Amino acid sequence: MKNIIFFGYGSEYLLGPIASNIKTHNIIEINNFKLNYKIEDLKKNVYETIIFSCHLNLDKFLYNYHYKNIDNFISPNEILKKLKINKKYYLIHDLSEFYLNEEINYLQKIDKILSPIHYNDPLFSNKIINIGWIKNYETQDEKNIKSKNILFLSDVGYYEKNFQYFVEDFDQKLKNIEFYKLPVMSEKPIINFLKEKNINQINDTENSYRFLSENKIYTNGFSSIIFEALTQNNSVNIIKTRTNELINWSKVLVNPFRDVSFKFTLEENLSYVTVSPLSNNLNLKFNYDKFINIL
Repeated sequence: MKNIIFFGYGSEYLLGPIASNIKTHNIIEINNFKLNYKIEDLKKNVYETIIFSCHLNLDKFLYNYHYKNIDNFISPNEILKKLKINKKYYLIHDLSEFYLNEEINYLQKIDKILSPIHYNDPLFSNKIINIGWIKNYETQDEKNIKSKNILFLSDVGYYEKNFQYFVEDFDQKLKNIEFYKLPVMSEKPIINFLKEKNINQINDTENSYRFLSENKIYTNGFSSIIFEALTQNNSVNIIKTRTNELINWSKVLVNPFRDVSFKFTLEENLSYVTVSPLSNNLNLKFNYDKFINIL
């Protein structure tokens, strides 16, 4: 039985549903929000594979700034330096940005990049493996929600620390929202505020991808949610807030799938930027067998 690490944090940990189904290997889940380990204890073993489903440039400073202080924090770079690992994989977790410029140097240490599609990248052409979109994986979710207005909030860390700005930005724009989904948060003012508005919560452990095709989607940031909905031929309404007021959406919203025919259009008014699909020939079905075989 192989020792395999699945590593991520919060909304950038996408491997939980798959980990729960794997019985043939010893899966160690390191999610700094929920499943915490000490690096000294981990050093006792040798690991066949590690899969990162989070940005590799994460360090303690960035983590504390965007999320919260936790005990026994482990960064991707630290785990790469201190543990004996045979195969090192990076799983793309965000359809808006496959990886950041700040983490390109870290990707040089990675053996393979697990991608939602096949694409050409001169930096990593020999590393890319197409396994499909990790969220396009059937799970037993609790809720069956259709024809509802759902908010997927971005910039959560900022609004958690500046709750009054959240009230100012969203109070008048939540009138039609029926459900919301948030990652795990250290404080609860936003959740309490949404509950007071009688808006229902979708559990953070549920797969957001399955809610994006048959509901009216709202968000407020440049995030994977936009492209996840577009690939399912649904529109997204981006709420204008102080965290995105300087964004030129026509410039940042470009086809992330490179050579694949994928087109969409933008319409803008005082409150929203609405992004709608025009054409889509993507196949993002997750290949579970292929994923298991590379472990």
